[in-house]
Amino acid sequence: MSSYSYLWDGTQSGWTLLRIHRAVCAITVVFDAQGPSRQEIQVLRRTVPSWREISVRQAVRQLWGRPSVDLGEFDQRPARRLVQALESRGLRVREKVTEQTTYLPFNESGQHALIIENVGTLQKVVGEALRRGLPVRRVVI
Repeated sequence: MSSYSYLWDGTQSGWTLLRIHRAVCAITVVFDAQGPSRQEIQVLRRTVPSWREISVRQAVRQLWGRPSVDLGEFDQRPARRLVQALESRGLRVREKVTEQTTYLPFNESGQHALIIENVGTLQKVVGEALRRGLPVRRVVI
């Protein structure tokens, strides 16, 4: 923890924690129990960028007989656009929105962030920074 003490001990000025709050939407396309029709597969391939990249044969193989397909998690605005596009083309969509809050050490003087890739280390650093009174700035995405 001592290697990150410059965040709160005053040896480097300008450090804050950005408290980033965002809503994440998991999107699932729902088909009939026997799986998607050919038309539904075509719509999915035309509408979802990741499905455009695979061949028709691969799409059929991956979807045939499946009652649903998870498209992944998206930020709220892109998720809304994707859901509207899918529904306007006749597909049934299920959404699950979750709220996520993360912290990012940010230097306001130098306008740069400290990226800590190890989640456990990041949690310890953030916990210590909060205990030491590092200022927190709220960011909503």
